[in-house]
Amino acid sequence: MELKAVQVEALKRASFRPGFGYFCEQGLMKTGTTVTEFDRIKKRNLADAMAVICPNTLKGNWKEEIKDVYGLPYNVGVWPEYDPRKHKDADIFIINYEALLGQGYDALDKFVQSRRVYLVADETTRIKSHSAQTTKKCLLLQRYVPFTRALNGTPMTKSVMDLWPQLRFIGELNGVNPFAFRNHFAVMGGYMGKQVVGYKNETELHQLLDNCSFRALKKDWLLDLPEKLPPVIYDIAMTPEQKIVYDEMKEDFFTLVKRQEISASQVITQMERLSQISRGFLYDESGKAVELVSPEHNPAFKAALEIREQTLGKVILITFHEYVTDSMRKLLPNAAYIISQSRMKDTTIEDQKKRFNNDPSCREIICQISAAAVGHTLLGGADNDRCATTIFLENTYNLWHRMQAEDRNHRQGQDKGVSYFDIAASPVDRKVIKALHTRKDIVAAIVDAVKSST
Repeated sequence: MELKAVQVEALKRASFRPGFGYFCEQGLMKTGTTVTEFDRIKKRNLADAMAVICPNTLKGNWKEEIKDVYGLPYNVGVWPEYDPRKHKDADIFIINYEALLGQGYDALDKFVQSRRVYLVADETTRIKSHSAQTTKKCLLLQRYVPFTRALNGTPMTKSVMDLWPQLRFIGELNGVNPFAFRNHFAVMGGYMGKQVVGYKNETELHQLLDNCSFRALKKDWLLDLPEKLPPVIYDIAMTPEQKIVYDEMKEDFFTLVKRQEISASQVITQMERLSQISRGFLYDESGKAVELVSPEHNPAFKAALEIREQTLGKVILITFHEYVTDSMRKLLPNAAYIISQSRMKDTTIEDQKKRFNNDPSCREIICQISAAAVGHTLLGGADNDRCATTIFLENTYNLWHRMQAEDRNHRQGQDKGVSYFDIAASPVDRKVIKALHTRKDIVAAIVDAVKSST
């Protein structure tokens, strides 16, 4: 496959260095860049195997691109079907981050210590916490390989501290612990001065990143890519039954926190329940969804279907809760879907993506945001089969989720302006949506809103 200009520049910047970061926005072909680089490194006899650590939902995507898109003649093994402790024939081993907390770590450790491995960590947001066990295991593995590559479209989402594990993974900051890094680059503030509220020594930090990584933005490299259209908030009203439960929950919470200092965790827990009510259900203490209004009469679901009916082309529907995801699948039985891997019965994520992208009769894909936020291209076909509309039936309090989900159909190959619709059924919805639109701190916005209301 012919390389794009951004890939050529990325490979030139990496220049066979032992450690390097490909910090390229979604749609700039990071996967293809790394498999191409591995192929060149292997042909130079500098490494003889490749290992990829990625989110669980992307394992099939990696295998497909290696075999079908780039046509590389390598044996690919995917955990848990392939285990290096039992088999020896794979040139490329793909494993998910979650598996490193169990038997998968021993399998990958065996692979990297018995071969000269080009080790890739995809979506390194998964290792941004320096104290997490997954992060510690990735940093241990890094010691045994001649090449490491960190892949991420948004390497810093919450604070400058997100960078420390990613830089350590590619061999930078040796001897610099996270606390020394924080003292040098982070500005502290917030409650008792223990929160990272900014960063300092910007010039030094930017120079550090420029020396060991390549940052690419779509606006600079995909000049023919249409702009994202301004998101539209689609306001709806809850049913009387929903409104009664919503008001009771809100009033009880406001009474509880009045004249008291409240924490972000308290606020988010309560706002989560209000968000559930606005979508027509509420999880009970056992985790079972109690339905407040039937899916057929649910105002939020009806709004999503109404937007869909008015849309020419294919549509992505973003959900969060399992109840909402499953309800929409019942309302749209022919829709493709991406949900958690453990819930994919008798199908795979790759099969569902192919059906959505290639089958003209499949007009919608329902994407649970935790499973579909990263790594998936959902463009549909050409002309009236193009997917240029995304409906956020739900949002999370995670800005990274939102940014990733917006880019599923805003990437290489898109020839239409992409429209975004947010369904807002309550004051909480509107606070979260407006914060997401302006890329503000969602948690802070909600906490401030609650404090002002009390």
